[in-house]
Amino acid sequence: MSAYSLFSPYCNLPDDPSDWLYDPPVLASTVGWQQPNYPEDVTLVQQIVNIIIQLGYLEDWAVTPMQETGYYDDAVDYALSAIERKYLSGMASPFGQGIIANGSPLGNANLVVHYSPMMYQLVHVMLPRATRNIPKYLSDILQALALYGLADTDMVLMAFATIRAESASFAPISEGASIYNSSAAALQHKKGTHLFDLYDKRTDLGNKDAPDGYDYRGRGFVQLTGRDHYTKYGKDFGWPLTSNPDLANDPWAAAVLLARFMKDHEKTIRADLRRKDLRAARRAVNGGSHGLKEFIEAMTAGRAFLQKQIADDASRKLTALAGMR
Repeated sequence: MSAYSLFSPYCNLPDDPSDWLYDPPVLASTVGWQQPNYPEDVTLVQQIVNIIIQLGYLEDWAVTPMQETGYYDDAVDYALSAIERKYLSGMASPFGQGIIANGSPLGNANLVVHYSPMMYQLVHVMLPRATRNIPKYLSDILQALALYGLADTDMVLMAFATIRAESASFAPISEGASIYNSSAAALQHKKGTHLFDLYDKRTDLGNKDAPDGYDYRGRGFVQLTGRDHYTKYGKDFGWPLTSNPDLANDPWAAAVLLARFMKDHEKTIRADLRRKDLRAARRAVNGGSHGLKEFIEAMTAGRAFLQKQIADDASRKLTALAGMR
């Protein structure tokens, strides 16, 4: 186990130890191969691993309950490796037992019914200014992500962090005028000018001339921008996005567009996240570094929150188990 393991005496969980309901278990020594594995230490680790298995956190890794023998063996090593790879790298499923390995809801059930209330807390942590809008839009976003097989932790966190960078209010919105999309004259509303004029002839966006910049400005959770994108996704979904671009701000349409845009860049995003390159992951969606600070803050806060939940779940179950003895 690494020094930052959930079970290490050196762990630094993002909570106050005084909040724990019992005296936190402390290992006498590091547990692992070629370590001085005291039986009571290994037994404690086996107990905690069995609790995590019972909670359903390792169901997609086919890790089965083990006998609490106090001996470090292949079963213990495999379980600890699975936990470290899945959780300590930020891969834990925030849906707990409700999601299987491929990201689909169990039994294809509706996520509105089955997703954990933890999702509300997660969004609060990642988007602290989103309180009012979470009940309005969260279910649409989760359903759209599940529809495209993106309901695993990395992509859920990616979606929420993207929204934090694009729309901190957790609502589908239209892009605001700024020096990046509008000329100084347009921002001063001088005669003969219009906002978003810097986008008008952006051939990389598929725009041709005025008023394409204004008509196809960023909208939605992912800030869909440019005639090409509106045309492409409008054709794919059979939606009149080109003639009615404001449709991209419809809550369900915005959620689907977010999920589909992420799906189209899934391979790159996942590779970037595996390398822990958040700048590259952000660039895969945005094409630049706009909102990078907010994106990184949200991803970091989200991962810390989920790791704490896993530790708390194990703590509560272990406390209950100790009370039965």
